[in-house]
Amino acid sequence: MPSIALLAAGAKLKRQESGAGVNSTLIGDVHLLDSSTKPAYVKLLEGRRFANELLALELAARLELAVPQAFVVRIRRRDHEELFEKLGLAFDEVYGFGTAALAASSLARSFNVNDPNFIKWFFVTLKQWKDIVAFDAWVANEDRHTNNLLIDKQLKLWLIDHDLALGGRRDISTLVPEAVTTNRLVNDFGTLVDVRHRHEVVDECHRFQAAANAIDVSAAAAASEAGLFVSEQELNQLILYVERRRALVPGLLADALGVSLLT
Repeated sequence: MPSIALLAAGAKLKRQESGAGVNSTLIGDVHLLDSSTKPAYVKLLEGRRFANELLALELAARLELAVPQAFVVRIRRRDHEELFEKLGLAFDEVYGFGTAALAASSLARSFNVNDPNFIKWFFVTLKQWKDIVAFDAWVANEDRHTNNLLIDKQLKLWLIDHDLALGGRRDISTLVPEAVTTNRLVNDFGTLVDVRHRHEVVDECHRFQAAANAIDVSAAAAASEAGLFVSEQELNQLILYVERRRALVPGLLADALGVSLLT
């Protein structure tokens, strides 16, 4: 469940996108309801992509995958007048999707990801990637790459950036659970991974699927607060999409990895 927070004065613009600040990223401190303060990254997202972030992060957390603490962040013009002007925001306050800053950096910053030795180490030795690609197959995340997969000093992998999961910007009513979605991490490196290791991911995904099957998706959706950013009908459609897709994970994963599904 995300915490409610207020973006403290002094936040900085980390990345600016076009379209009245949509998908721009801020970095600064957030004040929580328990009076604590934490450094965080805050993204300005339209409602659909805000809901994607919240629901996907809640599902990942319930699978015990490593994800940062999430916040629904209130951002007031009176605290950030210059930022509001720069981003072209017309309202007195907006809400952003926040995640706690981690003592971790992206794979792309930490390693030469084009080095064959890195590829061998990551896909053969660092087994955490198996559950990550299985999760991405489940939630239809088409945007997993070496910049939104973080690694800390203990070599734990952290998942961030899920606004393009669960259909991304597409109309929820048009989503097809059986549709195979691309995975940038797999597309970029999968062909360099031995077929045997790609088969292992599919063969072992029954563990992932058992954990996913134990999740009450409706309860997860309610806890995520995704319903604040999409209509009740859209949220119910999204829940049904996730529930139906869960049973298809082995086949979706096999297709994403370019291997056959053994039955």
